[in-house]
Amino acid sequence: MVDHIDSRDKSAVRRAATADVVGAISAVIRAEHRHAAFLGPAMGLGLTDMLALYHLANEPLSAGELRDRVGLSTGSVTALVDRLIAEGLVHRRAHPTDRRAVIVEMTPDGHAKTFATMQTFIAGVVKLAGSLSAGERATVVHFLGALGQVIDDDTTRLRSQ
Repeated sequence: MVDHIDSRDKSAVRRAATADVVGAISAVIRAEHRHAAFLGPAMGLGLTDMLALYHLANEPLSAGELRDRVGLSTGSVTALVDRLIAEGLVHRRAHPTDRRAVIVEMTPDGHAKTFATMQTFIAGVVKLAGSLSAGERATVVHFLGALGQVIDDDTTRLRSQ
């Protein structure tokens, strides 16, 4: 279709298509925020506690890394970890190489409770990803990786202000 449009119109089509992509990203971010607002209460947790579990679900983190990812002070992240420990969702262990640091990781019960709460969402994402062609999946993976880098770069910029 674009092949039969003059160059000025092609530029307008590209601008419109870019605006559509930016709008779709914004819609996904808003949907994720709405979803996150209900995930915590579904597990009996506050939003910040749920956000911490979201980060810990894929990998154990030092308390400092968790603090930076969730955007808390040192004292606040200590209180957060204490709450999650009291719920049986995480535990602390010594850092393997830094005697001053502590690693926070999800317990098996923490993984099970988080998965139970998110299993419908996870199944939906898996089904959606499975419906894509190999080429579409490669494009989505590339785009989302680059988008994640844009977000991380801006987070670094904001953190340094």
